[in-house]
Amino acid sequence: MLTVRGNLNNNFFTETIDIYRRSYALNQYGENTFTETAILGVDASVQPTNGKELSFLPDFALESETITIFTLEMLYSESDNGTGYSDIIVYDNHRYQIIKSKRWKTHCESVAILEAY
Repeated sequence: MLTVRGNLNNNFFTETIDIYRRSYALNQYGENTFTETAILGVDASVQPTNGKELSFLPDFALESETITIFTLEMLYSESDNGTGYSDIIVYDNHRYQIIKSKRWKTHCESVAILEAY
């Protein structure tokens, strides 16, 4: 059986993506401001989302393009990171929002939908 971790260290199976970690912070006036922190150049394996995985997604996700991302870096959905904002990845010049993320012993498996404009 092939391990995902081994493939994530092999450039033949991966490509480089950018991650944008979104959060909010207080500015000097005490107002909430939205920020995106870039994590550039992360190796990832990006795959189409399989039918079994699609059956576990919320209905709104089925109306958009979805992808599955395998990374060594942890990716966060809205409920995972405590800020109420999910991570954004840039793949093939499109922004995808993480809607589901699972941490395994050796890697992170996430499902993302095409971000609405």
